[in-house]
Amino acid sequence: MQLAIATVIGVIVPALPPGALFAPPAQSDQPHSISVRASPTVAAVFTGGDLGENHTCTASVVASSTGDLLVTAAHCLSGDGKGMKVVPGYDAGHTPYGVWPVTAVFVDSAWRANTTEADDVAFLRVAPTEVDGKTQRLQDVTGANTLGDTPAPSTSVTVEGFNVGRTDHAVSCTVGLDMTVTDPTFRCGGYVSGSSGSPWLVTGSDGITRVTGVIGGPDEGGCTDATSYSAVFAAPTAALLARAERSGNDGDTAPAAGPAPGCSSSDDG
Repeated sequence: MQLAIATVIGVIVPALPPGALFAPPAQSDQPHSISVRASPTVAAVFTGGDLGENHTCTASVVASSTGDLLVTAAHCLSGDGKGMKVVPGYDAGHTPYGVWPVTAVFVDSAWRANTTEADDVAFLRVAPTEVDGKTQRLQDVTGANTLGDTPAPSTSVTVEGFNVGRTDHAVSCTVGLDMTVTDPTFRCGGYVSGSSGSPWLVTGSDGITRVTGVIGGPDEGGCTDATSYSAVFAAPTAALLARAERSGNDGDTAPAAGPAPGCSSSDDG
């Protein structure tokens, strides 16, 4: 998402919902994200590997047979992923579920060829890491969300992730899914640079929480903080996950995406 972070000063804020740390600015009727403690499955991505620098994207743990995969936006990546680190449940500089080095990335062949917005999804593999005194798989430490397809319009979707920064908290918002022509659309304020890759979570009547999208796709997730997009999740997404499961550390080299083509310098960021 190609945006700058704005600071709102001197606004009156409403009472906080349970679990919220900070309320959104009370400026309009449009929904706005709230600051929350991140779920264990939602991770800050440090593309340079230095936790003293800003995290610049978000990823989330996805259920896999190998127990070591996360899903994010392909435009967050450049290269083979080695040197990147992900921190699930990152909260104000704390790393309660460990720090996990990326060993491989997986992107669709169409993304590798043309960085097509319809294929703006990627999977990350991380190495086993010592947590609580023993070496463990990521999924065994954090749990995982099941990969799902893009849901029907008006389905209630929660997007949780991190805006660019450090020693900060996650943000979250729940609204009904919208569609812009064929593009899944999430209309809630407060998602700026760094939120790319944030999971679109839907909990079904079966009690299973599925990741049904990530901030990305058109204009690398959107040109304003109030409207975010995702590539469609469907059979090709599941096929990419299956390839990641069977490929070990034999991953891809992701091309650099460059600036979002539809966002101008006059946009909010």
